[in-house]
Amino acid sequence: MANENDSKNHDPLEWVRRKSAAVQASAEQKAAETPRQLFLPGFDIGAFPNRLNRSSLFAPIARGRRRFHRQTVMVTRSDCVLEYTGEQLDEADSDLVMALIAFAQKYPLGTPVPLNRAELLRKRGTGNHDYE
Repeated sequence: MANENDSKNHDPLEWVRRKSAAVQASAEQKAAETPRQLFLPGFDIGAFPNRLNRSSLFAPIARGRRRFHRQTVMVTRSDCVLEYTGEQLDEADSDLVMALIAFAQKYPLGTPVPLNRAELLRKRGTGNHDYE
C-alpha cells in the first residue's frame, strides 16, 4: 500500500495539474483584486447610462416627503435588474449622480475617490442650497 501512495504523490502528470490549478487560482485572485477602469458607453459625451436612464430609480416627484424603498426592484429594461434601498430619488438627484460618476471616472473601480464638494459643484453652482 505504501508503494501505491508513493506513486500517486510522485505522479508528474498530477503534479502538473495541481501546479496549473494553483497558478490559475492565483491569477484569478490577482485579477479580482486589481482595480479596473469603469467604462460607460456614451458617458464621455454626457449621456446617462441607458439602464439607469430608463429605470424608475429617478422619478419626477413633488417636493416634500419621499417614499422609502427597502430592497425594491425598480422598473428597468428587461435585461437588467436594479434593486434599491433608500429614499426615492428625483431629477436633481439624477444630475448629482451623473456629476459624481463623471468626477469619479478617472479613478479605477474599488479605489477611494477623494471628493471636493466645491470642485464637484463648480459645474452646477455652489450656493448653500447646492451644498445641502
